[in-house]
Amino acid sequence: MSTFTKQEVELTATNPEKQSAITKTNVDTSHDGEEETQWVTGLPLASIMAAITLASFLIMLDTSIVATVSLVLSCLSNIHLF
Repeated sequence: MSTFTKQEVELTATNPEKQSAITKTNVDTSHDGEEETQWVTGLPLASIMAAITLASFLIMLDTSIVATVSLVLSCLSNIHLF
């Protein structure tokens, strides 16, 4: 929201060109500082959920692979091949 000094207000009162420029600016004061909540629905919601699900699956898959490899390597280190 724009604020004007007393001098600017006096200048706009005497200069109609400047006054019309100020009145053309759009200032939304209908909500008085309250923001309206907008929910994500439809295809964007499905895309977000799919991305989160895929990321969680890949993290769990990576964790299980690392855990299995470390277990296999610890077992193989005890075997003497020669």
